[in-house]
Amino acid sequence: MRRLILCVLLAFPVAAQTVPDPFDVVDQLTPFIAADDMEGIYATLSRAVLAARETDSLSADWSFVFSLFSDHVRVYKNDPAYALRIAEEGMDLLGQGAAPDPQMVALLNWSRAYALADLGRLAEAAEIARVTVPQLRQAFDDKTADDFLATANTWARGELTTFNASAEVTAQTVAEQAYEAANASDYGRALTLAAQATLPDGSGLPPDAVLRVNTTAAVVRGRALYQLGRVADAQAALLAAAEALLQPGWRAQGATPVWRLDPAQTDGRGWEVLFWLARCALDTQDYPLAERALEIAAPLSPTREQEQSTVFLRNALANAQGRFAQADAMLLELAAKSRSAGDAHGAATAEFYVARNRAGRTETWAEVDTAEMIRATDAAVSARQQDEALNADFFQVEAASYLVNTDAVAQGLAYARAGLAGWKARTGNGTATEIETAGDQLHTRVIVDILLYGANRLAERDPRAICPGDTGTGCVIIVDFP
Repeated sequence: MRRLILCVLLAFPVAAQTVPDPFDVVDQLTPFIAADDMEGIYATLSRAVLAARETDSLSADWSFVFSLFSDHVRVYKNDPAYALRIAEEGMDLLGQGAAPDPQMVALLNWSRAYALADLGRLAEAAEIARVTVPQLRQAFDDKTADDFLATANTWARGELTTFNASAEVTAQTVAEQAYEAANASDYGRALTLAAQATLPDGSGLPPDAVLRVNTTAAVVRGRALYQLGRVADAQAALLAAAEALLQPGWRAQGATPVWRLDPAQTDGRGWEVLFWLARCALDTQDYPLAERALEIAAPLSPTREQEQSTVFLRNALANAQGRFAQADAMLLELAAKSRSAGDAHGAATAEFYVARNRAGRTETWAEVDTAEMIRATDAAVSARQQDEALNADFFQVEAASYLVNTDAVAQGLAYARAGLAGWKARTGNGTATEIETAGDQLHTRVIVDILLYGANRLAERDPRAICPGDTGTGCVIIVDFP
């Protein structure tokens, strides 16, 4: 990349005086190149191209900037697909000139060839490279041309060079970055990286490798879209991933699923596709799809957390379908299994969900078994381990949302206060993303609503209270001051 930029700087000393704008961009790159500041190079090129597009000032003279940008995106951003698009846009700009500069044609073809090779399209890369060799020989030197011819011959044999990044490896790396971004609730970046990582069919790469990478990208896309409230889009993305992983007929209840790729080769992502698909289908009330996805996912749960998550989602499905006895039974079975395995937190969590579900099914608040809810909440909070996904404040706030409606309103308020303090302690470190901040504000408002409602219910018991008649809202207490 450094050599290519220097070649461009040396090749156009005169034109830089007559066409200042694009060459000013190259001048701006010099300190970043000297400092080996790759992000500075990327930011400068990106801003320049965006500004030129917005002001409609792109011309053939910008083509060399596109060549630099293409190589930088391919090498340092691991995005050969975008690099190819940039190089081809540069070639289109070059074609708008009266007579395309042969040096620029050579550089842009150089960029196109390497991007195609990284994408696994080696035959196309070799063809473009061989056509470019005479142009390189004329524009630069024999060694550059001979080296590129050797590279073309390597591609023609179906092999990558040491200057190529395997499309499979690059895509897998980007897919894992997308997965990490989703885990960090940075869903916008996760979606961008997932799109970047997705490999096309017919690229010449091994089908299993393509499917493995695309499965991870689909999981990220489905999770991110779901968390952004786009449940239907998430379901469509995950359903397409399931269709790619499983042979036709997998949706038939009771049928033995036939996998195109051994689930063991997906690093657990096959299970995630089915789990998140079921979660979406539950929300859209496509209960047969949710049930089938969970039926296939259940044997694939390689970790304790995944096994529990599958049971919890199956429990939610049973509750949604009115199969209450079965719903409670599967949670109690999970609690017993967890306890026998020494997993106190898993057992307490399952029993908490039993108490919560039972409270949610009562026709009146007076029927809620508050003693069971309090016992289950205290047990879940006490048994929670530091590395568990569900934090103490989750159990406290969930319990409070029920208890403030019962005769145990004081305990509900205590849980809500503790839950708010715990939530703020975990999220108030100043490192949250924009989406996390919005979620923080929404969740805080939920807890405050619980606190206000519970406080009003307590206030109703005070003989000095003046209440409008709507239970739990709008009470005023007149206090005499000396």
